[in-house]
Amino acid sequence: MMYSLLKKNRKMAIKKRLEFVRDRVQNEFKVDLVSNRRLRELVVARVAFANALRQYYTTTELGKVLDKDHATICHYASLDGVYGDLELYRNVFKSARSAYQASEYQSGVVSKDIFNMLYNLRSDLESLEGMVRTYIREDNTIVYDHTPESV
Repeated sequence: MMYSLLKKNRKMAIKKRLEFVRDRVQNEFKVDLVSNRRLRELVVARVAFANALRQYYTTTELGKVLDKDHATICHYASLDGVYGDLELYRNVFKSARSAYQASEYQSGVVSKDIFNMLYNLRSDLESLEGMVRTYIREDNTIVYDHTPESV
C-alpha cells in the first residue's frame, strides 16, 4: 500500500513540475507547446523544450506533458542538430532549463530526487524489517546471534 501511494505521489510530482516548466515557457514565448499545429515556431519550441528536459525525465513523461507519444520525443532528440542554431531554439532551451531549476523552489512542486530518496528509504526499511524478523522467534522473544557469520 505504501509503495503504491509513493509511486502515485511521485508521478503526480513529476507531472506538476513538468507542467510548471511548460507553462512558464509558454507564457514567456507566447506559444502553445501542447497544440497539434505544425507551425515552424511551435515545432522548434517543442523540440527545444523536450531536449532541454530530456536528461531529467523519460520520453514518456515528457510526451505526456506535451500530449505526444514517446516516439515523437525520441525523434525530437535527432532534431537537435537541425534546429540548434536557431535563436528561438536556444532561447526556449535556456528558458526551459532555468524554469526547471526554479521549479525546485516552488511551493507545491516536489523534486524527483526527494521521491527517489523516499523510495530508497522505503526499501531500506523493508530490508531492516526482514532482518528483524530473522531475529524474532515464534514465541516473540528476540534471539541475539553474535557469531561472526551473522554480521
